[in-house]
Amino acid sequence: MSKSTLSVLSILGIILLAFVMVQHFNQPTVSTLDQNHGMQETPKQDDDIYVDIDGAIHNPGVYKFKPGTRLYRLIEQTGGFKADADQTRINLARTLKDGEHIIIPYLYDDCGDDYNHDTRIDINHASKDELTTLPNIGPATADAIIAYRENDVFENPEDIMKVSGIGEATFREIEALIKV
Repeated sequence: MSKSTLSVLSILGIILLAFVMVQHFNQPTVSTLDQNHGMQETPKQDDDIYVDIDGAIHNPGVYKFKPGTRLYRLIEQTGGFKADADQTRINLARTLKDGEHIIIPYLYDDCGDDYNHDTRIDINHASKDELTTLPNIGPATADAIIAYRENDVFENPEDIMKVSGIGEATFREIEALIKV
């Protein structure tokens, strides 16, 4: 091999090594609790979801799961419900969503408590009467929302714009009033 070929190969090797190191060190990290309750940084996997849970459970915090995980699995990971948890106000079979914050209510929480009472309308379950309380949603649009969810589910509030008659302007008016 000539001296110039060896130099070129050396430079390519250095570039490849630098690229691999940049890729490794630029991975986002998430703080998680280790067994000794100390913080450690772990690389974030793109296919993982992170859920924050508080309220009437033993170990509140942020937990990492695979997509499709149900709420009951998260409750198990927290060490379970506290004795005064109101289990009747939650759906243990629902699927967790990345980035959501879940508050498990206590038995003594009243529905007037702003911290735990969510007044937004769940567009996957609302009745026609509930939907028509939203600005610019009349009976025909409420029927269209209900028809849409008979064949599909709203994965996020923005999905409501897939319904005929609901555009960007209407969505912006109801965005803070709806949930999935």
